[in-house]
Amino acid sequence: MRAPRGHEPKRSSGRAQSTLIGVVLLIGMVAAGSCSILLVGGAAINGAEQQSENERVEQAFIEMSQKMTDAAVTDDTSRSIDFDVGDHGAITREDTGAIEIREASSNDPIIDDISFGSIEYTGSDGSKLAYEAGAVFREDGAETRLVSAPQFQYDEDSDTLTFPIVDIASGEQDLESGSISFENQRIDSEHRVEENQRVEIEVTSEYWSGWETYFIEETEAPWAVTTEPVDGTDKKSVTVNLGQISHPSEFSQAVRAGGDLNWAGGGAGVVDGSVMAAGSVDESGNYEDGHEEGVEPLANIDDEIAARIDETTDDYDELDPSSTIENGTYYADGDVSLGNNVDLANGDVVLVTEGIVTIDDDVLVENHDGEHAFYVYTSGGLDVANNELKPDGSGKNPARIQVYGDSSFEFTIRGNGYYEGVVYAPSSGGGSMVETAAGNPDVYGSLVGGSVELNGNPTITHNPALSDLEPKINERVQAPPDLIYLNITNHAIDITND
Repeated sequence: MRAPRGHEPKRSSGRAQSTLIGVVLLIGMVAAGSCSILLVGGAAINGAEQQSENERVEQAFIEMSQKMTDAAVTDDTSRSIDFDVGDHGAITREDTGAIEIREASSNDPIIDDISFGSIEYTGSDGSKLAYEAGAVFREDGAETRLVSAPQFQYDEDSDTLTFPIVDIASGEQDLESGSISFENQRIDSEHRVEENQRVEIEVTSEYWSGWETYFIEETEAPWAVTTEPVDGTDKKSVTVNLGQISHPSEFSQAVRAGGDLNWAGGGAGVVDGSVMAAGSVDESGNYEDGHEEGVEPLANIDDEIAARIDETTDDYDELDPSSTIENGTYYADGDVSLGNNVDLANGDVVLVTEGIVTIDDDVLVENHDGEHAFYVYTSGGLDVANNELKPDGSGKNPARIQVYGDSSFEFTIRGNGYYEGVVYAPSSGGGSMVETAAGNPDVYGSLVGGSVELNGNPTITHNPALSDLEPKINERVQAPPDLIYLNITNHAIDITND
């Protein structure tokens, strides 16, 4: 039935409402998108601006470092530069680190402990730039890298270290962008010859990893650089070791003791060659070339022996003591009994052991006319009893047999035993032992040990040609770079805004 006129049925308004809602949502989405664009774009702009400022400030720090070093090296009293550190500015801090330079053997200071300050800039992104002691570092989170190197220069050709240390002496203050001035307040210097000495340079700093990396790269000797934490701080101490102790005459004497030399045989027997001891020398002995007490003890070679053992356990030839031992490197984790010859025709023979090497029968070293030798490295000892260990033939050639031991090593020769070679097992105040026991033991060569006990009726004869022989050591343990000349200067610089 049709509805009466004027009373048309009401139609739904859903389509109109949907259109309205769609328009509202569209406007909202556009607005939200615009906000997102503004936020992302704003963050990108801020990031780019911060990156640009960081780069400008980094260049400003590098230029400042160079100018300060130039002023220090040339002894200029004052200089000024334009210093762009953005709106954040920088601060100077006191006593943020220290440098100590000392002789390693005595710990005596070469230059007294130097505390230095720093100049620091922190960006809005949390990154940090810092200048200290002539170096510029950048710190991003947990990573610190070197931006500009200090003037720490090691010349391996002349074995010379030059190190001008620049200290910020102006106390804690703010530095703003603009012109800054700096002037030398104090200059201390030390120029000396350090040949045959070990020198340690220790830098303590919050930016220790940058110093560590630089020392390693400059010296090309990572084994010479060590790092230790400083309790209760974020700092660490980085130490670089320079200088080597050379011992040009380890075998220039018949006997050398790192402790005392006792002669319990009541004077029977003879030592033909010089005798040296870090401790006392028994006056009852028969020393044809005299003796010397109180000499500097030689350093032990414990690290060398341990390194040899560790290396050889991974790669070695099987030792067959019942047959002639030929060219190769052999290892034994216990005692070794030798009673057959050693053949050097094809090269060196190296025996590494943690036990005692006992000469059970005569052992002759054959084909020793060249430069090859029979080397023994042991943490145990060498026992020669009523037998011979020597190069074959009628001539004397003790350099062809070389025995090396750590500070627990014991060399014993007794009865009518004969040893022609060298023993090198230095230790101070005792430790390793060199002993002639009862009978008529005979040694032709050179003996270096800790304590020396001469019993029975010993004959020890030195061969002067051994004075030119260098010990076969420091090959598995890497030594620090050599050092002869040390040039250190300490410059205190006062910095102010103009």
